[in-house]
Amino acid sequence: MKSIIFTLKTGLETISALSLFVLMMVTAIDVAGRYFFNAPLLGSYELSEFIIGIVAAAALPLVTYDKSHVKLALLDGYLPAPLRAVREGMIVLLFVVAGGVLGWRLWVEAQDAVRFGAASDALRIPDGPVIFFIAAMFYLVAVMAAIRLKLRPRDRSVPRGGGPN
Repeated sequence: MKSIIFTLKTGLETISALSLFVLMMVTAIDVAGRYFFNAPLLGSYELSEFIIGIVAAAALPLVTYDKSHVKLALLDGYLPAPLRAVREGMIVLLFVVAGGVLGWRLWVEAQDAVRFGAASDALRIPDGPVIFFIAAMFYLVAVMAAIRLKLRPRDRSVPRGGGPN
């Protein structure tokens, strides 16, 4: 199981890193073309939108599994450890449900996008594959949260005073 998770994490990190590199190159080419040649990169705005969606979606399962979400720890110092553990379990369960529901709705939207031939305006890049990828990442958020709940029960409590786990 750990090797599967390691492979998934490595793959998602690679997708995120390569996507960020491509975004950087698209932006650099667009800016250079705009200012030096008075010819911006056609469709750079659309490419940037798609790439940012891919980067954000690929990062969500990683953040969920590593418990790297932004946290507000106002009451952590006042809650006893058992209540903090219960709260953490409820939060993880919320991630499981929310990831599943968002994945399902996005999957339906992706099917509609494919059925109706939705595509970007300038470059005519089909929307469906990107939406399918984002939907799959939300399903993976649900799976990663469930795995974290099942395999890593010792990580469920938050240290006294909050802070990163």
